[in-house]
Amino acid sequence: MGHRRRHQRRGPALPAATLEEFLDCLRRADADGDGRISRSELQHALRALGLRCPRVKARRAMANSDHNLNHTIDNDEELKELLEYARRNWGFVVN
Repeated sequence: MGHRRRHQRRGPALPAATLEEFLDCLRRADADGDGRISRSELQHALRALGLRCPRVKARRAMANSDHNLNHTIDNDEELKELLEYARRNWGFVVN
């Protein structure tokens, strides 16, 4: 008889970081330097921060934070929403 392996949820996905550290990671992920964060760039940033399943997390974060539906995080309101989403959903603490 086979065993089913259960995936257990681990603790917070990310350690505490300063706002500047998080923003710096997003800046580094802005591959084309246009000042906007695409879903692909967000995925790379999340991977660099050590999150698991960055593709799914980036897609959900964009759906939550991209208010003008242009497929990028490109203004202060959207960035603020992204930071709040990271805090609520990934256990990310921005000091």
